[in-house]
Order: sequence, then structure tokens, then C-alpha cells
Amino acid sequence: MTHFRNPTARALLALTMCALALVRVSPSTLHATTTLSDAFVLLDADNIAMMDQAVAFIRAQGGRVTVTFAPHALLARVPNDANWVGQAHIRAIVTDTADADLIARDYDAQAELAARAWNGLRAKARAPRQELPPGSDLINDTRIASDAPPRGVHSVSAPPSSYYTSMFAFGSVQVDVFLVESNGTIDANTENWTTTARDSVVSEITAALNWWVLAATQGGRPSANLSFNIVFHTPFNEPSIVATGYEPINRTTDDEGLWIGQVMTNLGYSGNYWSAVRSYDHARRTTFGRDWAYSIFVANSINDSNGLFADGYFAYAYLGGPFMVMTYDNDGWGISRMEMVAAHETSHIFNGLDEYASSGCTDTETSGYLNIANTNCENGTPATETSIMRSASNQQIAYPSYLISTPVRGQVGWRDSDGDGIYDVGDTTVQMSASRTSTPRAGFPMTYSGSATDIAFASPVYSAMSVNKITQVRYRMDGGTWLNGVPSDGAFNYYTENFTVATASLSEGAHTIEIQTLNTVGNYASYTDSFTLGTSKLMLPFVQK
Repeated sequence: MTHFRNPTARALLALTMCALALVRVSPSTLHATTTLSDAFVLLDADNIAMMDQAVAFIRAQGGRVTVTFAPHALLARVPNDANWVGQAHIRAIVTDTADADLIARDYDAQAELAARAWNGLRAKARAPRQELPPGSDLINDTRIASDAPPRGVHSVSAPPSSYYTSMFAFGSVQVDVFLVESNGTIDANTENWTTTARDSVVSEITAALNWWVLAATQGGRPSANLSFNIVFHTPFNEPSIVATGYEPINRTTDDEGLWIGQVMTNLGYSGNYWSAVRSYDHARRTTFGRDWAYSIFVANSINDSNGLFADGYFAYAYLGGPFMVMTYDNDGWGISRMEMVAAHETSHIFNGLDEYASSGCTDTETSGYLNIANTNCENGTPATETSIMRSASNQQIAYPSYLISTPVRGQVGWRDSDGDGIYDVGDTTVQMSASRTSTPRAGFPMTYSGSATDIAFASPVYSAMSVNKITQVRYRMDGGTWLNGVPSDGAFNYYTENFTVATASLSEGAHTIEIQTLNTVGNYASYTDSFTLGTSKLMLPFVQK
């Protein structure tokens, strides 16, 4: 058995894998010289599988999908000459302002919010950038959940179990955003969401997630196959879900369990609120067919004097998930910079550490699946790289240029140690076994059965886990055209798959059958079987005279 990493195979994979699977494309495709433009794409899709077909199509044509709003809308970067309407469920490609009110009538609430996010991003791109006021640094914004997975290799966990909802920033991510609304039943109701404030939050958080997709490839680096699917839960589309008797902004952050717990109870998840959110996240990634998931809770602070919780905090996230918390105006950052705050906190969700001095960071602390040291910390050895994880003044430089320091990139999984164009956490191998299920005979097909498993890139501190899948089995006879094998369960979309292969009828002479099993990034294992069929002769019966 031989293992290969082949850019050509990755390109073929993007074009040929099952339409129901979420297709990724090779780094070579993403680094193509085609000029791409931002676009808002509307889909004539009834479900997530149909949306994923559109995503696969766009990527196969050299585009890049950054954020989806299942199942009807997505944000993408597409070739300037893209004319795909009518193909792969694509109904419209919008490069100007979208008519959100019309979309609201024709589609659902998420498609409407997608349009408003798109319009907000376009307006933001044209607005002049303002400097942060002094003293705007985040305050110890990294926290550890009581149910956080401990370090230590406990057992193989590929794919990730419900315990691991956001280990590294590679693959597809489900994000649920909650605009929590107080109802006055316990605390005095001092804050009420408006549609204008909602739209601001929608566009700011969308901008932050879009930023992460582009940051992966900053400086010509590889793609992390990263994409986000967002669902917004607001008082205008799901009032019973986001309702709480508490007024979050008037509480300390130690009280987060009161109002977050109520939101989780509204959704049918009870018990310890960390575990409830983690269970919810896992259920959501399963429902949407994504690799990871986390939640964002936004506390309304429009009427609050300073945009701070009662204990002085305004934004924080739990390392490795399951959620982050922000206030509407985020202290001195304001709503117009929520995108920067959300981008910073998203790093923590994927195990990235703070680098600003007041966080108390050190050069020796390590984090992430790859256990990377925090050597760009502003304490101790002077930090040398501009990064979204450093001080506020440094973040203002880092954010427009999509800059994350090398150590933090490693902490979130973005290290390519062998230089093959695939980040280590996604640079998994394929293990295959195959055997004959028929005897070579002229005039008959040759059949095989086998099994393929994606083998995770090992972590020095966690159980081995991978988000890659077995996405294709192909075979060819005597160096001919590659043909597709048959998945035993109907689709190649899981980390381990059984398969069968049946060739055309064999002729006499020498034959070589090759079988390859490919994973998401195009790495594959190969099996070869060679044999020779002798010339058949007509044997007449012997008659004794």
C-alpha cells in the first residue's frame, strides 16, 4: 500500500466527488491567478444538501465560498466573468446592493439577514476607518469552561466526538448567533433590540467570519478549507428562543449562566449551561453537516452608559468553545468595530491564545491541537509579529491586513510543517485494504471489495481527530480512464467507507488493475493487482481407433 499527496488528485476530487458532500478544492486551485470579486449569491435550494451542491460548483469553477446562510444564500468570491445563473441551484449573483425587503418576501428570515449582512459589508468597505480611543484593550478575555476537554490522549476520536466542538480552524463551521432579549420578568427591562441594531450585529459578525476565511490564505498561504454557516436567532424571527427574564448587561459575567441557561432551556437543553451549549453545538453541526460548531451570545447595551457588564468585561470566549459573549457596543470599540472583537474572540474558540501584555500571557504557555508555544506574547521576549491577538493598537494594523502571528496560526491548526500546501491538521493519510472477490477469467469482469479509513494527523496532547472524509474511490484497468467505485452505504462522505469495484470484461493477456481511495484534501492510498490470462485453445475429445 502506498500513500500519495497529489495536487492533480485534489483537483480531480473537487470535480468528481459526490454532489451531496461538501466539496473542498485544492490549494493549487485557490492560488490561481483568476481575478475574484465579492458577490452575494441567492439559491433556489430547498435544503442544505442542495446548497452544498452550489458550494461545490462554485469552488470547482475557481470561486471561493466564505459564509453561507442555509439554504438560500451565501457570500462568495467569484470570477469576474461568472455567469452561473440556472446552474447548481444558483438563482442570482448580486455584486451591488441587495433588495433585502424583496428577499424577505420571497425567501426566509436567514436569507433576508444574509442580504442585510451583504449590504452592511459593502457600506462598511466604503466608510473611513476610525482610530480606537486610548485604553481600549481587551481585559482577560480568555476563559476555560468547567466541562472543557482535558489535555491528554484518551482514545482515538476521529471524527471529533461531541466533547470536541471547535478544536482547530480547518473545515466547515456552524455558528449560531443569539441576540438575547430581556422581558422584564426578573430584572428590569432596560434594553430592547431594534432592527437597525440587529442589522449592525448581523453585518459585523458576518464580516468577522469572512475575515477568518481570508486570513487563512494571507500571504499566499494554503487554504484551511474554512467556511462558516451562520444562523441568527433574534427577537424578530425567534422571540421565544432568545427571551430571558434577566437583563444581561446589568449583570456581572459570573451571572452568564442565568440568561444563557434560559436560552438553552428555551431550545430544550437543560443542566450545566456549558454542557448544554456544547450539546447544542454538537447537535447543530450534525444537523447542518458541518465539522465544527460554536455559539455567540450578544448582550444588548445600547442604553447602557459604557457597554460593559457590571464587572467591567465586554467580550470574552471560552478556549476551544463552546461559546463567546459580546456586548453590543463593546466598551470603547463600539458597534462599528464589533467585527474586530468577534475576529479576536474566534481565535480563542479554536484554541488561539492572547498575545497582549495585560492578558498575562507568557512565551512558554502552549495551546491547540498542535501544542504550539505562545512566542509572540508581548510579555517576556518582545513580540515581533503584528497580530489580531495583540494589543488594541496592534489589532488595528493587523485586522485590515488579515494578520495572525505564526504561533497563533499554529495554535488554531494553521501549520504546514512539510510544505505540501496542506495544513497539518488536514494533512491526513488514507489507509486502505482491498481484495479480489472473483477469479481472473477472460470474458468476465474482475471484482474487488475493500475498506478505506482517513487517518488523523496525530496531536502531541489530544486524542487523534480529523474532519476529513473518504470522498472518492476510483479505479482503472491497464492505465485507462479512471472510473468510480461504488460506496457500500450509497455515498462517500464519512471518515471510513467500504466499497466495491467491478471492471469491464477481461480480455486475454496481461492486465493491471489500480484502485485509489481519496480523502477530502486529495491524499490517497493505492492498491495494484496484476495478472496474465493465457490464450484459450479449443480442446477436441480424444477418440481411440
